[in-house]
Amino acid sequence: MLRYPDGARAPDPVPVETSATARLLEIHQAITSDRHAATSEIHQELQKIASDQQVSSSERALADTLLKVAFSDQSAAQRADQTVKDIGAQIRGAKHLLETACSAVGWEPSPVIGYLLRTMIFSYAIDLDDIISLLGAMKDEATSA
Repeated sequence: MLRYPDGARAPDPVPVETSATARLLEIHQAITSDRHAATSEIHQELQKIASDQQVSSSERALADTLLKVAFSDQSAAQRADQTVKDIGAQIRGAKHLLETACSAVGWEPSPVIGYLLRTMIFSYAIDLDDIISLLGAMKDEATSA
């Protein structure tokens, strides 16, 4: 079962543009085409998106980036810096989880498949048991061919 790092079940992996994404793109286009578009209403809307835990982390990060660039918002800059650190830790965690699973199975996939598995672990917070099962099946398939 695919899950996000916070434990929530992951949806179908086909990307879907949310209303927050669409609105952030509109704001970005408005701000880049006309610096006067950066109004207090836009600032408040971006702050709302950036603090909404129901919005994806990538959308919150984009809102923080827009706040940082268009409004010189220091708290947004600090959140953006923390997001970079958090993502780095999640990437290292995905790499470690895959290494642990490979050790448990006694087999390593090709570098391309390893990259794809790390991406899946990072994006969907797949747990160790599921990765071990997947690697075991891949090992069996590779050795039987």
